Amino acid sequence: MISLNQILVPTDFSSSSEAALRFAAELASRFGGVLHVLHVIESAVIPDSLARFLAPRPIEERRTPATESFAGDVLGNGPLAEQEVVSAAVEGVAAREIVRYAGEHGIDLIVIGSHGNTGLAHILLGSVAETVVRTAPCPVLTVKRKGAPPA
Repeated sequence: MISLNQILVPTDFSSSSEAALRFAAELASRFGGVLHVLHVIESAVIPDSLARFLAPRPIEERRTPATESFAGDVLGNGPLAEQEVVSAAVEGVAAREIVRYAGEHGIDLIVIGSHGNTGLAHILLGSVAETVVRTAPCPVLTVKRKGAPPA
């Protein structure tokens, strides 16, 4: 029997992430699981010559209001609003931090939005979802937003 006690949804606040969150919330509701919503704040690369002039602000100061309210806004007041949600924001490289979080929190399934980049955009930008699929310690479900162009 499949057990989905801990479901992770990484978010960048895009429409793809919103679609993934809705899908994951439905799964968590049906399986009685806990929904983890994770936002990764990409680390800025600062040249050593500038680092002494730029004191980095603590991560707590860089969280946007969207980080704190994304799940509530997406899930709204409907039946999924009662879903148990754990939210977190971490700093680092997105794919690496998503996989790390999944391992540390015993995640049973990662549900991640797919932006659907193909061709040159995919080669130049890479794919967080693709890297997560290849390196995650658990199954990964990619969700395409409605209206996304076919790959």
